[in-house]
Amino acid sequence: MLLAPTRYYDPTAVLVEGTYDLGAAVALAVAAVSLVVTSELWFGRRDVN
Repeated sequence: MLLAPTRYYDPTAVLVEGTYDLGAAVALAVAAVSLVVTSELWFGRRDVN
């Protein structure tokens, strides 16, 4: 498993063929949402003031 987001997103295929890999788009969305939720939980418990 690679951690680079460009592994799951091919902009050339979108531009040339007008299509994208639905599974890869879902993987990117899940990764983004999970990172936002994790950061909200992690930093929400910290006193930043």
